[in-house]
Amino acid sequence: CAFALLAALSREEAPLYAAGLALFWMFSGEDKRRFRLGLGLLVTSLALEAFFVGFLMPHFGGQPRQDHFNLYFDGNRNLASLLGALVLDPLGAVFASTTEVKLDYAAISLVWMGGLALFGWRAAWIALPALLLQIPAGDVGFFTLGMNYSAPVVPAMLLMGLAALRRFWTKPAATFASRAGLVAYVLTTALLSNYLYGNIASKTYKFEYGQSPYRRQNQRNWHDAVAYIDALPPFGEAEKALWQVVRKVPYDGPLLTSWTVNPQLSDHDVALAYGFSGGHPAAEERVRYIVIDKLPAMMTATEGDLRRLRADPRWAVRYENASGVIFERRAP
Repeated sequence: CAFALLAALSREEAPLYAAGLALFWMFSGEDKRRFRLGLGLLVTSLALEAFFVGFLMPHFGGQPRQDHFNLYFDGNRNLASLLGALVLDPLGAVFASTTEVKLDYAAISLVWMGGLALFGWRAAWIALPALLLQIPAGDVGFFTLGMNYSAPVVPAMLLMGLAALRRFWTKPAATFASRAGLVAYVLTTALLSNYLYGNIASKTYKFEYGQSPYRRQNQRNWHDAVAYIDALPPFGEAEKALWQVVRKVPYDGPLLTSWTVNPQLSDHDVALAYGFSGGHPAAEERVRYIVIDKLPAMMTATEGDLRRLRADPRWAVRYENASGVIFERRAP
């Protein structure tokens, strides 16, 4: 329970996964103590989620991303409309679950333990929060192996597979031969799936700069989406130049960065991201340095921001090369 609460505190959607574990504890058996612990964890997780989304994120200029989803009940892009579509339009939710990319990802999520998760239905409560995120999602990143958006279903499938494994292992008719065969089956399917599709349970998101074919490769490739990579290709000149920009960013003031270099500058005290960090005053007014890359757009193009900042008398170029620019706020 303590580990579930620690996990729930890690990021804004993490309480939902703790809630899934709480539901499993509540309804997977008849132990009253487990039910009480699960109920307490469920209430705490939902309270944390409401606190993160309703107060903490808006207070510091953030907001829940709704542009990843396309299933809404009344056209309003908010959580109430999303939940309304799932509850009040179940047929629409079923059809939303049968798109090619979702069925493809569901199949791959099952094969790596040989489909055992289908027999571990008692642990399916753990998958409920992941489904609440992934059924209404329209972004291909939610169904691309190795990305953080697709990761929530991985522990659910693992635990459901382990529940099924325990079920077959402990049944009264189980023999040494049947158990040995079961182990061999799971190991064989896991190894074959890893060879055919890449490391299905991997999480190596944001390992590199740029979008494919700019130093991005993956074994399991869905419509050129970013996914698991088993080896880093060599740096090109553009990437080496961008690392020079990163190394020259001072540590004596808060930053605003383009999306591509934000993870690499997360060791600074404050590293806001263009287009994602809101608040009042605007993010650009709260920082001393702005770091923008010149690589091909990963999320949004940077050329417009570069032109605007060059023309803004409040900002001066501190350092620039072929791959990026560091702007410093001029003294008033």
